[in-house]
Amino acid sequence: MIERGYLWAENFGQSGVDFSAGINGTLSALGPAQGDAWHELRVDNFYLASHDPAGSLPVMGAGLCQLNFTVAGLQNGRVAGVRVEAGWMLAGVGLERLMAEGEFAPAGEPGGALVIESLDLVELQVQPDGLPGGLPAISLRINTALQNVPFGEVADELGEIRHQVEFSEIELLSPTDPLQRAVTVRSAFVIFTLAGLARRDLEEVKLIGPTVYVGEALFEYMQAADEPGKEPVVVQESEDWNVDTLRVNFGRVVIAVGALAGRLASRLPHHGAQSFTFLAGRVERRICAQGSGGGLRFSGL
Repeated sequence: MIERGYLWAENFGQSGVDFSAGINGTLSALGPAQGDAWHELRVDNFYLASHDPAGSLPVMGAGLCQLNFTVAGLQNGRVAGVRVEAGWMLAGVGLERLMAEGEFAPAGEPGGALVIESLDLVELQVQPDGLPGGLPAISLRINTALQNVPFGEVADELGEIRHQVEFSEIELLSPTDPLQRAVTVRSAFVIFTLAGLARRDLEEVKLIGPTVYVGEALFEYMQAADEPGKEPVVVQESEDWNVDTLRVNFGRVVIAVGALAGRLASRLPHHGAQSFTFLAGRVERRICAQGSGGGLRFSGL
């Protein structure tokens, strides 16, 4: 029986990772005659980071993982299964650094050639790092399964899988009157890879039914941004994100300024350089989208 066991390593291998985990489980029938007996270990409080002299750069963690194996399988360099439930991943500098190494653990390192027959990531919460200033933190929930992947290639395999998430009924409300809407989006579909997130690159964003209300709510944001004595907020170049493809379907612009204003609805154009203004909190953010080489690049001004 293994109870309250603990593993810890710092700057491990050529990839330079820090990790720690608690281990609990009961192992029996470990002799050569019972090589095919099934064993299970529970891994608690798993934490993985990219090592840095100034401090670890978090990559991934989980409250509970499950490891299944047989002695015969380990002798042949194979682990039957690894399951990670309700874990988290930070798609930022740490993940990008591990991806840049080309592989998580080169074959020459301990465990690099070990084959994981089944790797399941269940309800993994992925949080992009370095979002443009003023935008709220978002979490992307994904489920992923890999089969017969060498341990040294796990990062590459996970990094190139395409995921799609949907956000629905998005609303940007007035800072003074929550009943007034400035921008609404019926649905937003985001297609990405983990490797792309680490590079701050999204493959595709599709907006279904976005509506921009040109009225008091927008004017209140602009008024707040223009208050005397308020320093402008500068978005650093490092906060830029790339969107390879942006699609807008059934978009509308509604002009309704006071009781005397009329309403105008028009289709948003699909081609050419466009300039959109997004307002977050009380700070005005202008995002310029320009077509270049078949893609779009978003920069905060």
